[in-house]
Amino acid sequence: MVKTFYQKGLDEFSSKTGQEIFSPWEAEKQKSSKMKYIPNKNIIEKNKARTLDKTIIEIMGSLFTSKLLHKYTQHNKGKATFYSPETVYFEYGFKNSLKNMKPKYKKQENLHSMLRQLICPGVPLNKIKLQRQRDHVVKNESANIANWACYMTGMLNQIFLQEGYIHGDPGLRHFFYIEPGKYVERITQINTISSSSVQKGGIGVIDCESFRVTKPNSIDVKKDVEKFKNRLLKKFNQNINEEFYMKGMQNAQKIFKGISVAKKVKDETIKKYNNIFYPIKNFDFDTRKLTYK
Repeated sequence: MVKTFYQKGLDEFSSKTGQEIFSPWEAEKQKSSKMKYIPNKNIIEKNKARTLDKTIIEIMGSLFTSKLLHKYTQHNKGKATFYSPETVYFEYGFKNSLKNMKPKYKKQENLHSMLRQLICPGVPLNKIKLQRQRDHVVKNESANIANWACYMTGMLNQIFLQEGYIHGDPGLRHFFYIEPGKYVERITQINTISSSSVQKGGIGVIDCESFRVTKPNSIDVKKDVEKFKNRLLKKFNQNINEEFYMKGMQNAQKIFKGISVAKKVKDETIKKYNNIFYPIKNFDFDTRKLTYK
């Protein structure tokens, strides 16, 4: 049981700096967390009551997913961007009262957890409005926004399959259409923030707190991917969109053939976590078991 107050991360995003501006975060329908947008730092803040383990696992999920997708973006040579925002700061413990939390969370082991994360720009897939204009291009073929979203989802799901990645909560609100010209941010190796332009559009992944990494093409990965696919094609329920989805998978199979980076990304994630936050001894990415030092 946690008996102290924890606060750790990149100093520029600390709550101790003061002079912060808060506004509602409306891009995603709020469920278990109370979310705020801090525009002067361009980050979101998530507050909820939960265990320390679950807090750290969400941080791990954000770091792993971001690094995994960045490697595939680099291999894709700028043709499309795969992005997930990282956690930059967290607090955990007795600083804030639990009196406003849901009754089921009023347990001694579920304390106040606050995460601050970089922003995923764009529009959640569940909020995309169907449009007729074909102002996107997929493999030299004109496409509308729904076609493009299905194509990019096919590519993303192929990455998940071959790396054994399970999102765990693949609702459309957790995946974003990122328009060309938007900017995404990442934590560099020297713990500064770098910004890069999304030249040809991209797809973003958020809320990775239920993630797991298991064997490539495992039954559990296939179930998670299929769930995501079915939800997508239920929204964009035209045969042409399923064709674009399959084109995305097939193209990813071709250009990402032979790539396997999950093992390396696991090691890099633990190293990055220990460098920025409170060090842990080990984390099992499949069972999600944490071992503390």
